[in-house]
Amino acid sequence: MSRLVQQIQRDATSSARAERQSRLVALREALPMEDQALLMLRVDRELSWNDLAHVLGDGASTPLEGKSLTREAARLRKRFQTIKDKLRDAAQREGLVAERPDTA
Repeated sequence: MSRLVQQIQRDATSSARAERQSRLVALREALPMEDQALLMLRVDRELSWNDLAHVLGDGASTPLEGKSLTREAARLRKRFQTIKDKLRDAAQREGLVAERPDTA
């Protein structure tokens, strides 16, 4: 009987985890394509900020170098943080993640 209870608990946990993951993916897919691309390249492909600046540069027709590259990498880091904050807020509203305690 206890093995059956453990199996049911494991299955329920697995199912809840899959549902949560599916809802998180839906939140990510609701983002604009540019934001999805930034997330995919940084998180999934683990590109460095400078590589991201080269790939997603602000439309420059020439390759970014020096200060331009540094500025673009910094801009993308800020944008990435904004996207993460939006996703976290949406996930909290959906009850997918616990709210973080105030750090103020």
